Amino acid sequence: VMSEMNRVRKAYGSSSVVVLNDKDEFAGVIRMKPLLKAMLKHMPSQDEIESKLGVDYDNALKLERSIHSAHQAKELVEPMKTKISPNDNMGEVLNKLIAAKSDWGIVREGGKVMGVITLSDLFFELCFEDYS
Repeated sequence: VMSEMNRVRKAYGSSSVVVLNDKDEFAGVIRMKPLLKAMLKHMPSQDEIESKLGVDYDNALKLERSIHSAHQAKELVEPMKTKISPNDNMGEVLNKLIAAKSDWGIVREGGKVMGVITLSDLFFELCFEDYS
């Protein structure tokens, strides 16, 4: 899970990974925030790690990352909440996400998953678009 998220982040600047089932059909998305929450859930506090184990907290986090990356992806997969069409304008996408109380949606066309769009994507596109 972690290596795929890193590959997608480097290639596309995304913090979400689309998950397909055995039939290459959309199964859901794994997002960075729930993945980090799952990692930290199993971590003792910084004081416990450093005083009782004598280990640096950052190294302990890296160890937990390697352990947690072995967990099955299905534990972290979030099913689709919002369907977005590639033809939807930004206002339509924003309204769909707000109505669904979701911060992400799946862009689909003809049953095929084209990608994921997030509120962050919309924010940066709307607020930092280069008008020059």
